Amino acid sequence: MAIKAAMTGHLVLATLHTTNALGAIPRLVDLGVPAYLLEETLLAVMSQRLVRRLCERCSVPLTPENEEYEMTARWLQNDIGSARASAGCGSCDGSGYSGRLAIAEVFLPDDETRPFIRLAGGGVAGPRVGLEGGPTTLEEAAIAQGFEELGVDAAKKVRRGATTMSEILRVHRLEGPDESDDDADGASPSEPHGESDQAEERAA
Repeated sequence: MAIKAAMTGHLVLATLHTTNALGAIPRLVDLGVPAYLLEETLLAVMSQRLVRRLCERCSVPLTPENEEYEMTARWLQNDIGSARASAGCGSCDGSGYSGRLAIAEVFLPDDETRPFIRLAGGGVAGPRVGLEGGPTTLEEAAIAQGFEELGVDAAKKVRRGATTMSEILRVHRLEGPDESDDDADGASPSEPHGESDQAEERAA
C-alpha cells in the first residue's frame, strides 16, 4: 500500500531496522516490495545512530597523556583534528557527556544510482550497470556519486570534538584498524560495540 501511494505522488515516510542505509533496499524486497518499484519510487534513505555528546563545560583537548589518545589516533589514522576527551563535572553528573547527537548516512538515489537499486534487490541489472571501468554494485555507485558512510560522519564529529571515539565504538561497528590492534583494546571492528540508542533507517 505504501509503494502504491508513493507511485501516485504521495510522500511516504517509513522506518525499518537494517545495519545501514543501503541495506534498506534488500530488506524492503524481503518484505515483498518489487525491486523495480523501489527503483522508480525511492527518494531517500537515512541511517542514524544516537551517541552521547561531550559536555561543553568540562571536556578537554585530547592529548597523548590521555588514555584514549592512542586508540583514537589509530582509528582516525593519526588525523585527530580538534578531538576532545571526557572529564566529568557537576553539570554532567561526572559522566563527561551531556545530551545526544546523531551520526548519520543519507542515500539519495539519482539517475546514476537508480539502475543499481534493482540489482541490489536481486533483480536483473539495467543496461547502465557494469559498464567498463564503472561501478558494479550499488555501494560503489553511491560512493561514486558522493555517498558517505556513517563511519565518515562519525569520524568528522570526533575530529570536531563533539563526541569521542570510544562513544562511537560503543554504539556502532566500524571498519578500521586490523583485528590484531583492536583485540588489544578489546574492540574489534568485526564485532558489535554495544547497542545503539537508535538503530533505524528512514526511507522516503
